[in-house]
Amino acid sequence: MITKTNALIFGAGGAGKELLKEFANKNRSYRFNIIGFIDDDVEKYGLLIKGVQVLGKSNNLSSIIKDFNIDIVFIAIPSSSGKLIRKIFLTCAKLSVIVKLVPRISEIINGQVTFDQVKNIEVEDVLGRSVIRQDFMESKDKMTKKTTIIFGASGSIGSELSKQCLLLNPEKIICVDWTNY
Repeated sequence: MITKTNALIFGAGGAGKELLKEFANKNRSYRFNIIGFIDDDVEKYGLLIKGVQVLGKSNNLSSIIKDFNIDIVFIAIPSSSGKLIRKIFLTCAKLSVIVKLVPRISEIINGQVTFDQVKNIEVEDVLGRSVIRQDFMESKDKMTKKTTIIFGASGSIGSELSKQCLLLNPEKIICVDWTNY
């Protein structure tokens, strides 16, 4: 018997319903147990969508995660702002909950992905805009065999920067950050 992972779908609109439908169409042994929806539209609160209830809004996310022992949250709002994604991501990160994102409408329209290809959150999603990518290999001669310090290294951007700097063969990378622990 396969152990099911408790999951929430953030967004009870068209994308959320479509994601639930995708999960329902998968093999019965699929590993997600969709506990409920989260949606900030107060008119949707308490509704049942294909047997799954809208449990609350974003302000209730933390308590719903704890109450229902949630392991993963799927953000199903393809037009969501970076601010909202960041808010959800930070709430979930504090509770060690995985966050996956339904692709943006523009990615679906451009044929880059299909609707059912949920993905990890990337820097572009949190910022809500494209990120200018620079070829780090141009910097290789400046970093090879040298010590580099990265401030804010435990955040999403700093940790990605740290990983990419490792590819440039530095002598040492010093990662610095502030925590409230």
